[in-house]
Amino acid sequence: MPVYVINTNTALKAGVRSGISASGGVALSAVSLESRYAKSQKPLTEGNLNISAYGIFGKPVFSDVYLISANKTVILKNVICVITMDKNIVTTAMQGRKGTVKEYISNGDYQVQLTGTIDNTDINDPYSYPEAAVQELINMLDVADSLEFQSRFLRFFDITNLLVRNYKFSQRSGSGSNQEFEISCLSDEAVELVIKEEGNV
Repeated sequence: MPVYVINTNTALKAGVRSGISASGGVALSAVSLESRYAKSQKPLTEGNLNISAYGIFGKPVFSDVYLISANKTVILKNVICVITMDKNIVTTAMQGRKGTVKEYISNGDYQVQLTGTIDNTDINDPYSYPEAAVQELINMLDVADSLEFQSRFLRFFDITNLLVRNYKFSQRSGSGSNQEFEISCLSDEAVELVIKEEGNV
């Protein structure tokens, strides 16, 4: 299964660029600082989803997110993840009573917001638009099904599958070498239906 790594690291000002690989692995392209701090890097692999990676200066990267479909994996590095959950509660007003009577029904869906910036990784053309990385992410987000999302942060909430509700790619004045994005998702759990056959009467 091919693995596409999309870097959303803002460390380009420090001269560091991580890459995107269409050949099935993590691609790292960089300038002098990367070799200097290479020992702090912990490789990202599909079998190592439970461990955070480390950034170029040895700081832990907490919110790398793996988007996994049936035929490929896209890795978003260094995204900001915000999780919200509204509980299903019925409120009833009572005559002469201050406030309302609350009835808890159930927990609602988790609402997950992912934000980041896709950076250009071409050292030879540092001002070009990261077209390949953007297209890979759009293709994944357009899958007409829930996607498996893997992240150490998401695991705190037992979230493994998300349905992409909407996404936004915004242009920014004065910058053509990166692309901002926002992805809004709802948690999705598989529902198992058990069909019982009735015996002959």
